[in-house]
Amino acid sequence: MSIKPRLLILGHGISSTGYGRVLSSICNRLTQKYTIFQIDLTGKGTEYDHSNWTMVPAQGVINALAKQQLNTLIEQFQPQLLFLCHDPWLYQFHHQELTAHRDTLKTIFYCPIEGPFRSPEQVASLVDLDALVLYTNYGRRLLLDAFAQLPQRNAPLPSIAVLPHGIDTELFFPLQPCTSWEERQRSLRQARQILFPHCPELQDACIFLNANYHRPRKRLDLTLRAFAEFTHATPGNIWLYLHVGEQEQKLLDLASYLGIRDRVLYTGLFADQRAVDDCMLNIIYNACDIGINTATSEGWGLVAFEHAATGAAQIVPAHSACQELWRDHGLLVPLQTRQPPHYSPEELQVGEIDISELASIFARLYHDRALRLHYSQQAYAHATASKFRWDTVAAHWDQLFQHQLQCVTK
Repeated sequence: MSIKPRLLILGHGISSTGYGRVLSSICNRLTQKYTIFQIDLTGKGTEYDHSNWTMVPAQGVINALAKQQLNTLIEQFQPQLLFLCHDPWLYQFHHQELTAHRDTLKTIFYCPIEGPFRSPEQVASLVDLDALVLYTNYGRRLLLDAFAQLPQRNAPLPSIAVLPHGIDTELFFPLQPCTSWEERQRSLRQARQILFPHCPELQDACIFLNANYHRPRKRLDLTLRAFAEFTHATPGNIWLYLHVGEQEQKLLDLASYLGIRDRVLYTGLFADQRAVDDCMLNIIYNACDIGINTATSEGWGLVAFEHAATGAAQIVPAHSACQELWRDHGLLVPLQTRQPPHYSPEELQVGEIDISELASIFARLYHDRALRLHYSQQAYAHATASKFRWDTVAAHWDQLFQHQLQCVTK
């Protein structure tokens, strides 16, 4: 029996985060070909050893213990491949120590590029990777532009590939077929009966969803402000659902200030946020007509794809990865500014959506059922395309890893 290649992974180990879902979806399909050891950067998982995939909690993320743990595991596990999946700063933090292992260890980094770099020095360390894998061609262009501004060097640049995230359609799917308006409404009502059993007024409502984590870059306040402008001008059975992970009260306070508190639903009303598993998340997705993203930049936007896989139309900003991924499949919101207020040079932000334009899109989708159904079907077809199946994506990762292994043995 041949010895499996050893793959050491540094990244999230729980599927409740985007990074964690990506890594678990890839690794679950590669355990027959690789012996995997993972450091769980969330620190929330428990140590386990299952089917050629061992995981231990991180002892830190950007501290001395983190460097020590990684170096110790490289020495003990002796991997041929190191696979990092996180923001660009993760490799920058470990860069110096990892250069000592370049002759025996191939380092592959899968990372989002959310917006233009403010200085090429922000990516200077990435030139020492063996392989750099980006989510989109948008990210690839920005990175190559930044590399071109760095001082000339003798060593070649890392290989640069583009691989998408996948969607697990066994987890996220419509409860009923959605080929007609009537079927779509039956699917929505079935989910709402499960999620809101004591709220009959929601059965025939139009519910918008923002299910992004409450982080500064996600700008959930823009969703609330646009929804307020829309509902103040449009009477009807219209609701906004927030599934944001934490800090719900801050958003509810803003909703009260905007005069729309009585039109905002949130997961904390119906369930403990920590108890929302994939099955319940699929119900939440199925209960909402339309998905919204109002981030100031985006590396991929996994929530939009998961929601679209249940048959929901998607509204995204006309910038960054969203523009590339949803140009022909969703509704794009024009930008109001190219540089957000309270701008931090370290953040790769692109710009704010135009609130009035978003409110106008809300109104169009609400009043025009045919348009809503059209974008529902467009989103579903896009999210369930074969190129976004995890089996397809994992096969591409296997090819990339095998190529790097050949480089190790040369």
